[in-house]
Amino acid sequence: MSSALGGSFYRLWSASLASNLADGLLAAAAPLLALRLTDDPFAVSAISAASFLPWLLFAIASGGIVDRHDRRRVMGTANTVRFLVAASVGMLVATHHLPLWALVVTVFVAGAMETAFDGGAQALVPAVAPREHRDAANGRFQAGEMVMQGFVAMPIGAALFALSEPLPFALSALTFAGSAALALTLPAAAARARAADRPTTPPATADTAPTPVPRQGFVHELVEGARFLWRHSTLRPLWIFSTLTAATLAFGQGALIVYVVNGLGIPQGFVGAFTALAAVGGLTGATIVGPLRRRFGRATSMVGTTLLTGPALALLGLAPANLAGQVVGCVAFALCAMFVMIWNTNAMTVRQSLIPGELLGRVNGTWRTVGWGLTPVATLLGGLVARSGLRLPLVIGGALALGVALVMGPRVHRALTAAESTMSGDADTKDTGTDDLPADPVGPAAEAVAVSTLDT
Repeated sequence: MSSALGGSFYRLWSASLASNLADGLLAAAAPLLALRLTDDPFAVSAISAASFLPWLLFAIASGGIVDRHDRRRVMGTANTVRFLVAASVGMLVATHHLPLWALVVTVFVAGAMETAFDGGAQALVPAVAPREHRDAANGRFQAGEMVMQGFVAMPIGAALFALSEPLPFALSALTFAGSAALALTLPAAAARARAADRPTTPPATADTAPTPVPRQGFVHELVEGARFLWRHSTLRPLWIFSTLTAATLAFGQGALIVYVVNGLGIPQGFVGAFTALAAVGGLTGATIVGPLRRRFGRATSMVGTTLLTGPALALLGLAPANLAGQVVGCVAFALCAMFVMIWNTNAMTVRQSLIPGELLGRVNGTWRTVGWGLTPVATLLGGLVARSGLRLPLVIGGALALGVALVMGPRVHRALTAAESTMSGDADTKDTGTDDLPADPVGPAAEAVAVSTLDT
């Protein structure tokens, strides 16, 4: 399998691993620092909201940039900016001159650059991984994110923060710099969308080669990506499905760190261990996604796991505040991570298989603008509800996620089943799938969901 994926894939994967490590260090240190500055759950939830708000504001534009420019340089530039931001906040923390509002701004800027880096990385996967090994490639991406953020970054970040508050920010800065350097070493052939995926005009004669349609204006290209997604018979219900459940799970986790510390009674120094145990579930999901797909089919394994995600989140909120409750909470969080991982890995493969390479950045950007754009709103609402009870957002969010899955899952199952033949076809075949699907709101399950901010 390693030789089948090739060196270019592993270089891209390494850049992503380094970026996820740096992200995880920030994700661990920022809310802990916020807890030092305030004990208001709504104020702490603003940190999480600030990390998602850029997806609402910039994801579509970032997708357009990814499709128009050298994807290596887009990724390298994005993480260079994040290096500068993380280094700056580390110095401010060291001098005790960082107010809460500046921490929120820092997380926001880092999130804005993440839209460009992640968009470039996802768009590059089809260029460096053969279609027949794409599930394995996406599984490695998802597992790598979970391992780096859950097993490595969160425990290290929490431990370093306890030792010295500036340390996790300094290490994050250095890791962002390493990721940027790795991205810039990727082969030039993979840097842009394939010319073969670019729309062409019909040949004038049998002996005349088709010529590419001239590139349109930037706004026109963004609209083109959004139109493709909305008209696609499989992607549209999948997109709405992901968006709704992502919002319910984000609502549930609006004040998660406050709940873990003050609700379950887990000490701040062990928050990293809590997320590391949850990462076991995510890694398990990445391991079993292939066998599940072969045994039950992609549609059933995806929709089936979404029926279990909401109850797992609600169970976390119902765990008692004692040692037994802490164990139950860890298990529930791990199960939630496992179910989300199974969805994410499959959803990435579906998008990469059905979206032409020339449109990958823009369609993924549109997907995340709505899916992740609602997350900060849902997160802040969850933080407000948590003022009345730290358990309420988790229980309500879990119940809403289950309701969405029960109501909308069958439509998504049918759409995924219909797309299977297209996805298993020739590697160069791309389904436009743009039919007149009725505008009924369909879909549950979350790609940009929960548990250490799993992607989409």
